[in-house]
Amino acid sequence: MAVTVGLLVMSASMCLYILYQFTTSQNGAWSGVLDGSRPASAIWPSVVGLLMTFGMSRAIVQQSPSLRSIAAVQWAVSLLLTAGVLSLALATLWLPSWLVCSASTLAICVFVVLPTVLDSPTDASLDEATLKRQTLMLSGGVLVVTVVLTGLATWVPAGYSWTQKLALFLLLWAAFIGASMATHERRHLTIDAMKKAIPTRLLPWHEGASNLVAALLSGAFCYLAFLYWQLRLDQATNPGEIPDWIKVLAIPFALALVTLRFTAFGIGSIMVAVLVRDPNTPPPSSSTASAKG
Repeated sequence: MAVTVGLLVMSASMCLYILYQFTTSQNGAWSGVLDGSRPASAIWPSVVGLLMTFGMSRAIVQQSPSLRSIAAVQWAVSLLLTAGVLSLALATLWLPSWLVCSASTLAICVFVVLPTVLDSPTDASLDEATLKRQTLMLSGGVLVVTVVLTGLATWVPAGYSWTQKLALFLLLWAAFIGASMATHERRHLTIDAMKKAIPTRLLPWHEGASNLVAALLSGAFCYLAFLYWQLRLDQATNPGEIPDWIKVLAIPFALALVTLRFTAFGIGSIMVAVLVRDPNTPPPSSSTASAKG
């Protein structure tokens, strides 16, 4: 959930920065066309951008199951989304950044998150009371996230130069936390060539040794990342910027999680090798057991 919210905020920040830069440049182009100092072709990027925005709005609307069968509503919602993007572009020039960010956050939660919640499939095997309880909890969570993000958006600095730094900060954290999540799901890169040459009864031992070696290497990198993080503690930070030590903290934090996960996997595999009998070994027959008795 945290990674999803971080990636959503990162994408919104970069989109807002790109939109602001594009609108600022086109504002000069429109002013030049109106006063005759620039040719009419200078505003072609505005026309192309508007058409692309409408096309993307149509694609988004067509993915909604509740709107897919009503063509008139699809066109209306697409035009509404296009008008919203155009209004946002003009707002970056005329309104304070905190107001634009808070309104954008609220719009994203209403027009993106809420339809996703409403269109989410439900388990038919659950009773009506359970479904109502799940819907209420999910709606409450969406409301809390909406209020928190909208409130935080009111604290942003003036202008939009901070959006790039925020996006890079979130990208760093999302990337390293995502690496830890990939380790938890066992989706990291593996070499399977040796597994084919190892007997089945030795595979748990091989799996345990591989995970423990990976844990040892991850722990070494975690220690180096920790030393690097300590060096960033004393660096000065400009007012309004995210301190460097908070940015770099993502590296040792994620590597520590990766180390713990690999260690747990390795110990678990070794416990399986010690406690579980080889499935390829046939059980003792009754005659053999009675003879031994």
